[in-house]
Amino acid sequence: MDTVEDANRCIKYLNQSVLEGRYITVERSRRKRPRTPTPGHYLGLKSTRDYGHRGDHGRYRGGWIWS
Repeated sequence: MDTVEDANRCIKYLNQSVLEGRYITVERSRRKRPRTPTPGHYLGLKSTRDYGHRGDHGRYRGGWIWS
């Protein structure tokens, strides 16, 4: 949703409505704990070096072979 008001409106009108013959429940999600704060800046994509510890990075996993 774009705004909290949009989300609340959807909850109000969709909660306990019928979807494909079944009643649905729509409610706000509740977290078990607060989100951990972000560092406040973009960290970029992980490099391929970050996968070296797995041992299987780069191994052929099947699929199409073009000839």
